[in-house]
Amino acid sequence: MGRSERHSLYHRGTLRGKVVIAAGGTPSFHYITKLPLDEGFVIGKTLYVSRLSVDSVKEKWAHVLRKNKLKVEDADRALEQWKGQELAIAKREHTWQFLRTLKKHGIKLRDVSKVLEQVRLIKTPQEVKCISEAVKLTQQLLDSIDPFDFTTEQALFNYVVAQTFELGDGPFFTPIVSTDEHTRFPHHFPTHKRIGKTVLIDMGVRVGVYGADITRVWSRDRRVLELYERAQQFVQELVDSVKAGDTISELVRRWEAWNPNKPHALGHGVGVEVHEAPFFTLTNHTKLQAGMVFTLEPAVYTAQFGVRYEDVFVVSKHLKSLLLT
Repeated sequence: MGRSERHSLYHRGTLRGKVVIAAGGTPSFHYITKLPLDEGFVIGKTLYVSRLSVDSVKEKWAHVLRKNKLKVEDADRALEQWKGQELAIAKREHTWQFLRTLKKHGIKLRDVSKVLEQVRLIKTPQEVKCISEAVKLTQQLLDSIDPFDFTTEQALFNYVVAQTFELGDGPFFTPIVSTDEHTRFPHHFPTHKRIGKTVLIDMGVRVGVYGADITRVWSRDRRVLELYERAQQFVQELVDSVKAGDTISELVRRWEAWNPNKPHALGHGVGVEVHEAPFFTLTNHTKLQAGMVFTLEPAVYTAQFGVRYEDVFVVSKHLKSLLLT
C-alpha cells in the first residue's frame, strides 16, 4: 500500500466510507484533530466539547481548527443524531464506558483499529516536519544540559520538564532520568538519589500532538563511555546499510546479532504516540517505506549500569536522522 493509497483511506473524517468517531485523549482523536485535548470527542470533521468549553476551544485553537477544517459544537445531545447509524472507531483505544455510551445511544460500531494504525504508519510531509521540529528542540535541550550541575535525579527531572514547556508544548512523555546503578532500569522513575558518575536522560519535547524520543548518556566512567560509543557506532552502521525495501525483521536480526541478550526492542514508531507502529519484532516483515518515522535505541545493561543511545529516523530512499532534516 503506497502513501497516496494509504492516506486516501482516511479523508475528511471518513475511513473507507464510514464516518470516524474518537474520544478526546486517544491517538485517533489527536491524529484527526491535531489538537492536544483530553476532553470531548470528534465525529467526522466536527469536534464536540462541553457547552462551557466551546468558546474557549474556538479561541485558543482557531488556527488549528481552520487548518483542519474542523467545526466545534456543543456535545450535549450530539450522539442522538447518529442513532441507528454505523460509525468507525479504533476500539482498542477507548474505554469500555465510552463504547457502552455509544451503544446506549443505538450507534453501531465498526472496529477500524488496524486500518487506522496502517494509515498512521506512513507520515505526511507535514507530520514529518512537526516531528523533526520536536527532535531538534529535544536535542537543543539535551545539548544545553550538564547533568553534573544538578544534585539529584529529581532536581534534574524537574528542570528537564520545565524546559520542555519553555521550548515547546511540554514533555511528549514522562522523562526518564537516572544515575549510576539506576541506569540499569529502562523505565526508571526519578528519586532523590544524588547524581553520580553516570547519568541517562530519555525524553522528548512535544510540538502540537507530535513529539520526539531521544536518549543520551553522560559519564565519567570509561567502561560506560566505551559501551555508549559502541551503541552509537551500531546505529551509524545500521543507518549506512539500511535502505527502503528492507524489512523490520531484518533490522531486528542485526540487533540480536549485536546484542544477543536484547534487553528490549531495537526501536519503535513515533507519531502522535511515543510508541506506535512499526513495532520492532522478528515477526514483523513490514518493508521500510518512505515516510515511516521510528527510533533506533540499542542498549546494554550490566549489573552495575545501563547504556542506551536513541535517535529518531525517517525513511526516504535510505534512513535519515531527523536531526539532519
